[in-house]
Amino acid sequence: MGEFFNHHEPDLTPAEFKKPSITQVSILFSLSLIVFLVIGHRIPIENFYIKTSLAEVVLVMLPPIFFLGIFKYDIKKNLRLHNPGILNLFLTVLIMGFSLPVVNFLNLLNLLLLKFIFGKITIPDIPTAQDPAGLLIGVLVIGLSAGVCEEILFRGTIQRGFERFGPVIAILVTAFLFGLMHLDFQRLLGTFLLGGLIGFLVYRSNSLFTGMLAHFTNNSIAVVLSYLFNKLLEYFKSRGVKMPENAGSKDVNQLLSDITIIEITGSLLFAFFCAAIVAALIFAFISNTKNKAEKGPRSITVQSSKGLIWLLPGLIVVSIIYIAEGLKLSGHENQIISQIVRFFIGG
Repeated sequence: MGEFFNHHEPDLTPAEFKKPSITQVSILFSLSLIVFLVIGHRIPIENFYIKTSLAEVVLVMLPPIFFLGIFKYDIKKNLRLHNPGILNLFLTVLIMGFSLPVVNFLNLLNLLLLKFIFGKITIPDIPTAQDPAGLLIGVLVIGLSAGVCEEILFRGTIQRGFERFGPVIAILVTAFLFGLMHLDFQRLLGTFLLGGLIGFLVYRSNSLFTGMLAHFTNNSIAVVLSYLFNKLLEYFKSRGVKMPENAGSKDVNQLLSDITIIEITGSLLFAFFCAAIVAALIFAFISNTKNKAEKGPRSITVQSSKGLIWLLPGLIVVSIIYIAEGLKLSGHENQIISQIVRFFIGG
């Protein structure tokens, strides 16, 4: 663990600055994950939105900020608190908006695969806004607080450390850890794509504000669409319109069982269409950020790469939770594994 306290950066040049080491960000990930699980699920507040926003700020955002401050890293440079430019922000919103169908299609494939393997799936029950005030609160908590806090931890700090491997590996590894920390292996593919896309936008624009806006846009669109869908169902029912049997149903297993090849094909074609638009928008984004992305040399060594071992505590905990979920879905719960999971997340 000695490297965690080692500030020596052998590859610095006058044009560069000190970045977190691989050991440091690996430990930060494992500690943040475990503390979030143990404490976050035990916050004695019933209100979902207050509990979630408090956990995001205290357990997700503050640790990386304290870490950067304690070890005297330049917070502004490491977090990339730079102006991305109005055009890049506009492109970011469009990219995230058109990428949503692609992410959703990957999540659909993820769900179908897991249902095939385990026979059924369960979707976390997230409250849906019932009125405009509730919608605003949902956007602020699920969109804004998650977008700001999670980006400071992942793209702002963790991705910085892994950039010693080069930007591509840093973006992919961070996206994978980002997906794992959501503890939802039923949406892991979509979350991984989302994390990778945000990581690219942040690196290319050299601004964490781009990532925050991207994250906010994705989450807020999901919140708003869920609200509008429920309101649309209520309107049709109030007008006496006969709705399909499963419309608005939370029985996702039945919905997946009833899905047809035609519907899957239609979703695939729409995802490809949106992916083509996203590709064009990304090309425009790349053209508009030619002189923004940092091009520092890699500073990876055999010794420093050993710091990856500190990811293991977090990865082991996530693996146990995923295994427990898989066993539960297949009807073969293990008491020992269930007790370990209860230690971390209660219940």
